[in-house]
Amino acid sequence: MNTHNTHVTASPDAAKIGSSFHADSVRHIAINGWQAGMGAVGLGVYTNRLLQGLARHLNSTALSATVLAPTAQMPNWAPMRVEPIPFKHLRHPVLDVMAWNHRLLSDRRLYEKDTVFFSPGALWGVRAPRGMAIVYHDCIYRHFPVYFGRLGYRRMLARLTERYLHRAQVVFTESHHARDDIAEWTGVAPEKFVVIPAWLPPEFTPEAAALRVAEVRARYNLPPRYWLYIGGYDVRKNVEFLIRAYAKARTAAPCPPLALCGRIPQRTAPTLCDVAGARRETQIEPSALLEPGFIEDADLPALYAGSELLIFPSLMEGYGLTPLEAMGVGCPAIVADNSSLREVVRDAEYRFDTASSDRLTDMLISAAGNPLHVNPSFRREDHDEKSAMHRYLETFTKLGSA
Repeated sequence: MNTHNTHVTASPDAAKIGSSFHADSVRHIAINGWQAGMGAVGLGVYTNRLLQGLARHLNSTALSATVLAPTAQMPNWAPMRVEPIPFKHLRHPVLDVMAWNHRLLSDRRLYEKDTVFFSPGALWGVRAPRGMAIVYHDCIYRHFPVYFGRLGYRRMLARLTERYLHRAQVVFTESHHARDDIAEWTGVAPEKFVVIPAWLPPEFTPEAAALRVAEVRARYNLPPRYWLYIGGYDVRKNVEFLIRAYAKARTAAPCPPLALCGRIPQRTAPTLCDVAGARRETQIEPSALLEPGFIEDADLPALYAGSELLIFPSLMEGYGLTPLEAMGVGCPAIVADNSSLREVVRDAEYRFDTASSDRLTDMLISAAGNPLHVNPSFRREDHDEKSAMHRYLETFTKLGSA
């Protein structure tokens, strides 16, 4: 796949993966369940959708799977089993991750001959199963070192997880931009990567989403016409830029109100967007920017479907799940012209430069009078869950004990 193609596909050298292992020797997948407990953050959403998708398609193979988790409070992923591993939290997120990684990688089940170990997120440890596949989403933290903080724990953990990638037989990622960036920063061999773009779960269709639009609008007190931002408020999300462009557009055209969804930070910090500061700076009227708060996962399809437009100004994404979800239910998405967003939104006329707000302002003025149609290049078949899950499962079967 290149930046103009989001077909579910592997890297050109993916056929070499597992060449040093006995083909078809794998009978079981042991899965790291840590990321599944991360809730509504991107990694948690991705992991839960991945495990649900694998569960839906596991019966089409001879494989079985067990999710090893630090708690028994996990969703139902039948026919996959969930087995809790006793684990004591250390009350610090970085130390918790390190302790869990050590505990998990000490589990003898990961080293059985017919088992492949799969982690839907980064990890690190002293030991490494011989058949191991890791999802590594991006190296965004390398471009925004403010995420490391002042004490050095996160920087150290990032370097350890980067080194540990070399011990995996497969590194999954979601875009060619992410693959190239990860390879550059970590030095992982290109032939280890398999690129599988994000997929749309069954509920993200225009028909299914339309059934609940009125209900979801009422629940979050949204008007009949609104534009939408959703996707978090850490610094790279660039929400202040969006507010400035939107405020300028409102002086020239009758723009619908903009719904800023999610939990908006109430404090200022180097790692966070300053939404309140942007409101004060632009002196935008309070009714122009809606704050419906946290959106339940089940309400997301209808939230997108009820919106005239999704605006996504992020400075860097490993993939860009938000615009994909919007397009999946028929909501046009305009995005920043950078990173993997060029792979998700392939129409140049639906992208804008973040060096200046002029382009985005002009797009918003135009959309106020002539609402956009869903992105012309969007093709649902490029984001089919069945195809994506079969690629994961196909790759697992190539791994085993040497």
